[in-house]
Amino acid sequence: MARISEDPEAFEAFYREHVQAMLRYAARRCRDSFDAADLVADVFLAAISAASGYREELGSPRAWLHGIARNVAAAEDRRAARLWSAESRICGH
Repeated sequence: MARISEDPEAFEAFYREHVQAMLRYAARRCRDSFDAADLVADVFLAAISAASGYREELGSPRAWLHGIARNVAAAEDRRAARLWSAESRICGH
């Protein structure tokens, strides 16, 4: 797993193996295909950054990637909530 952050071929193999599962997750989670595509891209970027911390004894690569997807989606939800709150205050609601 650590190789996906350093080896483009390793990342490509990892991506091809898991992209459909991430697209299905994103399709269930997002309002439209554009948001889903953004979520999937963000998940794989986060996976590259976190690859050195992967611990096989804690679960499969797919489970690890789903955990990353949940964290990325939750961070986006928090960002959207802050934006909505700020816009509401600006509009006087």
